[in-house]
Amino acid sequence: MDEVWVWAMPFIGMGEAAMTGTGAFWINGPVIGGNTCTDLLPIMGFNYERYAGCALHNFTHRIETTMYKLFPGQGRYVPSDPPYPPAPQNPLQTFMLYNALEPGMPTSEQPFPAKRN
Repeated sequence: MDEVWVWAMPFIGMGEAAMTGTGAFWINGPVIGGNTCTDLLPIMGFNYERYAGCALHNFTHRIETTMYKLFPGQGRYVPSDPPYPPAPQNPLQTFMLYNALEPGMPTSEQPFPAKRN
């Protein structure tokens, strides 16, 4: 088993994502311990009352937080942060700056079809 997807009812305490296993890290949800899982096992939580785009939203946050693990020490940039966005130094910064440099492009908060600002 590579990962678990749970389609659950709302308000049962299931977050967007969690991870368990040796070396588990935050993927937009807590690290789950107290088990014998040794491999990294992502657990995705979806609400069956929400549309499929919300599941995609959960995955984009999982990608973002995994990238933060891969490129430690990176902060998020939002267009309201001064000064104007710095030049990207690595693929994660390029990914994070994309919407700031080209407003209206899809992000985890505003997936396709994105609207221009």
